[in-house]
Amino acid sequence: RRRRRRRWGKKRKKENRETTEATTEEEDAGKDPMARCTSTTPRSTTQGGFLAGVVVPAIHYTMGGLKIAPNASVVTKDGHVLEWLVAGGEVSGGMHGKNRLGGNALTECVVFGRVIGKRVVKAMTGANTFTPKAADRGASPSGGEAKASALRKISMEELQQHAKHDDCWVALHGKVYDLTDFVDEHPAGPEAILQNAGADGTAEFEAIHSQSILDDFDAIGELLTADRHNDA
Repeated sequence: RRRRRRRWGKKRKKENRETTEATTEEEDAGKDPMARCTSTTPRSTTQGGFLAGVVVPAIHYTMGGLKIAPNASVVTKDGHVLEWLVAGGEVSGGMHGKNRLGGNALTECVVFGRVIGKRVVKAMTGANTFTPKAADRGASPSGGEAKASALRKISMEELQQHAKHDDCWVALHGKVYDLTDFVDEHPAGPEAILQNAGADGTAEFEAIHSQSILDDFDAIGELLTADRHNDA
C-alpha cells in the first residue's frame, strides 16, 4: 500500500510539473489553455518551493438580511427608517438583493462600516450632518413638490465658486447638489466627482449612472436655465 502511495505521489508530482511548464509556455506566448483573458506578463514559475492548501466548500455569504437606507439605517417592512439602528455588511441585504455580486462582500463591509463610523463620530461630537432625509425617516412625503419648487436658483458663476475637495457642488439634470460629504465615500473614488466640481456633470453622470440614484440626495438648488444652455 505504501508503495502504491509513493508511485501515485511521484506520478502526481510529475503531472503537476508538466502542467506548470506547459501553462508557463502558453502564457509566455500570450495564450491560455482555458481561453481566459491573460496579461502579457508571465505569472507562472517553475522555481520552488510551493505551498498548497486544501479548499473545501463552505457557506461564506448569506443572501438577504436587513434592509438599509443609504446611510446604513435599518428600514422596517413598512418603510420606516430606524435612524440609529444601523447595519452593514453581510447582516444586511446591501446592494445584492436576490443575486449576489461576486467579490463585493468585503467592499460592502468596508463602505458601510465607514458610513456608520462617520455617523457615530459626528453624533458624538455634536456635528452629525449625515441625517436621513425626511422621506427616509418615515415622514409624510406631502410637501415634497413644494420643496422642489422652492429650490433657489443658482447661477453657473456661483456654482463655479464651489469646486474644491472641501466645498464641492455639482449640477446634475438641472439641479445642484452639495456632494462635499460624499466625495471621499464615492465607490469609484473622489476624482470621479472632483473632475466635475463646480460644473455641470450631467453628461459624465448619465454615462455611468441612472437618474434614480439622485433620489438618495437632496438638491440645494436649481441651475439657472440660461446657464444650463450656455454651459452645454
